[in-house]
Amino acid sequence: MGSALLTACVARLHGAPRALPHRRTDRLTHDNTSEKISIYASPLGETLHDAVCRLVAAVSDPTDRKVLAPMAEREVLYRLLMGEQGDRLREIALQDSHAHRVAGVVRFLQANHDRPLDIATIAQAANMSPSTLHHTFKAVTASSPLQFLKKIRLHQARLLMLHDGMGAGTAAHRVGYASEFQFSREYRRLFGAPPMRDVATLRAEALDQA
Repeated sequence: MGSALLTACVARLHGAPRALPHRRTDRLTHDNTSEKISIYASPLGETLHDAVCRLVAAVSDPTDRKVLAPMAEREVLYRLLMGEQGDRLREIALQDSHAHRVAGVVRFLQANHDRPLDIATIAQAANMSPSTLHHTFKAVTASSPLQFLKKIRLHQARLLMLHDGMGAGTAAHRVGYASEFQFSREYRRLFGAPPMRDVATLRAEALDQA
């Protein structure tokens, strides 16, 4: 799902405001001022789940991919925009918003997670000062850029071990860790178990559900 399609979808829906009421994503602080809530993980509702399933089914067939997939993709975007984080997604789509700039930083981190990155390098790529980057990024994601990068690396390593059969050390180096010990410590802190034990548990759960 490209950001261009999200932007176009937002623009078209904003042209019909009655069809897309704004969801409130604010909270009141102790001094009664409005404070934006950062992006967070939301439960997958039934309507969004069904839309995603239709999209996955459509892209698996060459003919359906041309005809049905674009409609299914638009439905997924619509469901997301109508969801509890719809306002945040609108901000990401707006070119001059903080969320849009942070989305660009996230894409940079995803594309370069295996490189040695520090806050100065990330700030330079984002065309921000390090302090502005830290403040803006944390306001949107509730995480610092380096914390976010660490989670990207750990999730990517988990996928490499689970789906590609890599060992923990190989996966750690593949995603940018210089120290296998540091990788194992941070992996356990995020997922609650050492790398290979966690992967073994996931595989066992997948077999039980098969």
